[in-house]
Amino acid sequence: VPESKVQPFFNILMSYLSCGMTDIHMSVQDDSLLMLDTLLASAPSLVASSSYKILTNFLNMISSQRADSRPGRTLTVNLGIKFTTVKWRIKVLLRLRDLLSAMLEHKSQPNTGSMEKIASCACINANKTYNWSNDKELNIPIHSQYYQQTCQLPSIFGSSIKGDSSSDDGSNLKNYVEVVMPLLIETWLEVGPDSRDSNTGHGNLLLEDAALLLKCILKIIQLLFELLQLWHVKTEVPEVITVYKKDFFQHIFPGFPYSCVVDESRKVKKSKLRKGKDHMVVDKSCKEQNIAICLLFCNFYDERIEVENSIRVLQYLEKCLKQWKKQENKKDLIYILRYMLEDCSKSLKQKGVDIGSLLDSAIVSYMITYDVFILEFLSEIALVEISSHLQRNNNLQRWLECLPNLLCSSSVSINEVRILRKLACQNNPFFYASLCQKLPDILNNLGSITVTGIKDSIEGRKEIVNILYWIKDWSEDAMKTLSKHLHCEHWDKELAVEILNILTTGDIVNGNLKEYVGPTRV
Repeated sequence: VPESKVQPFFNILMSYLSCGMTDIHMSVQDDSLLMLDTLLASAPSLVASSSYKILTNFLNMISSQRADSRPGRTLTVNLGIKFTTVKWRIKVLLRLRDLLSAMLEHKSQPNTGSMEKIASCACINANKTYNWSNDKELNIPIHSQYYQQTCQLPSIFGSSIKGDSSSDDGSNLKNYVEVVMPLLIETWLEVGPDSRDSNTGHGNLLLEDAALLLKCILKIIQLLFELLQLWHVKTEVPEVITVYKKDFFQHIFPGFPYSCVVDESRKVKKSKLRKGKDHMVVDKSCKEQNIAICLLFCNFYDERIEVENSIRVLQYLEKCLKQWKKQENKKDLIYILRYMLEDCSKSLKQKGVDIGSLLDSAIVSYMITYDVFILEFLSEIALVEISSHLQRNNNLQRWLECLPNLLCSSSVSINEVRILRKLACQNNPFFYASLCQKLPDILNNLGSITVTGIKDSIEGRKEIVNILYWIKDWSEDAMKTLSKHLHCEHWDKELAVEILNILTTGDIVNGNLKEYVGPTRV
């Protein structure tokens, strides 16, 4: 069902959902979570725009106001239900995570997610011409089946679907963070290992429920910080981070990197009998949890953090690079690598930490996997001024000299070509010198190389030709090779025209090159 069809009744649906989430019977609350799953799957923008109506209900499902008149909330224990309190909290926090994800996506795209646009989808141009025919019966409706304007229902069930201005100014979100963060930390303290056990080597071993709960908690914290930044309260984000940084390093980080005890026989049995969001499979190595901790470490980082904590993050990143093919959260890992190498490297180097080993591990990982994410990341380090201290790394310089070999292979992706073109445009000395040296081989390979990721193979080869624009130093061998192909009848004519256009446009065809090229068949 499209969102435009759901919108007129969405206030009613949200009212029923809110009643279900606050019902006295746990079975009704459980059913309300399933209803929320359905709404998030079918109308995420509508749910996100009305999220302020149900955010507090999540707190009521796992906690209550303190009885001693102190501010804040305390966790509650649910008795008389068919599953444990920990599992119930996991079910609730999973939905809170999904709701926050929908809010983040909705807030990131304010123009595409507006209610006005959704409503306008229902306004269909119903103008239709009816032609008379003597051979068949003609039925003409006496009323229009389509509204030309969206009909908004009165706000008889509470606030309008568009919400009020106070719900979208960010202040309510900041207040919500101040309430939910202590609850998340308290929830983790009840199931997590004692932080003192980390000294004995047992503090990072989690049970299955604890691993699932940690995954939810970390994701919620991350989403809350991202929402605060989007909600035009960036000036207050450092203040919020400072408040909870101590709790993070005292209660969550000591066990990093975490691992999980998984009963394989139980795992197989569960996969056969149970499916759905509430029965997720847990990874033994807790990759998602550990990467989320690294992301939060980047948010909480400052120069006063203990060196040992930074070293543990660096060692984990090197381990991830060695197993790069198995990684699923590559974008997050690249973000962490970029932060540690570009933003933290100088301060860590002053403390005696060898940050160069992480860069070396990234280079080795690329030479094994040829992953485009690592290629883009390393090329950025080679170009940006902030990483000038890393550009003196001998392995990075040798790696840059090897990159033109990609254009001599049988196939190359369009993303790789564009990254190489950027290196040539920025005139990186190590890449440029090797490119000039490899130019004859590149020209010989140009007619047969396959460029993946683009529909037209000729257009892909033209992207490679664009790199020639930045080459000023043509060797005699390169000029002879170019002339041979331009005069060859079997070479692609369209490609030859593109080469001549590029070279003449760039004012590169000097006297010597003109002499070798001469009149062509083009």
